[in-house]
Amino acid sequence: MGLAASDERFVAAVRGRLSDATVDLRNEEITEMGGQACASLAAGQPRRAVVEELAGHGLPDAAARELVILARSTLCDSDSSGSEPGTGGQD
Repeated sequence: MGLAASDERFVAAVRGRLSDATVDLRNEEITEMGGQACASLAAGQPRRAVVEELAGHGLPDAAARELVILARSTLCDSDSSGSEPGTGGQD
C-alpha cells in the first residue's frame, strides 16, 4: 500500500529541504518521524522537546528542527479527521 497524499507531500518536502540528512532513510521512516512529531506536538510537548526527540533518531539538530516545521505545515495540519498521521484516515 502506498503513502497517503499528505504523507507524500511531507516526504517530498523533507527530501527537498533535507536531502543530505535523510539520504539513508526510507520514505516510511521519514513519515514515521513526522507522525511522531505531530503526535508529540498534539500531546502538548514543546517544539524544543520534539526536536530533541527526533535528534535522538540520529538527525542533526538543524535537520530535526526543519523536520518539525515541515511536519507542522504539511502533515499535522492536513489531518483534520482526527486520525493518526500516516494512516490516510483509515484504521
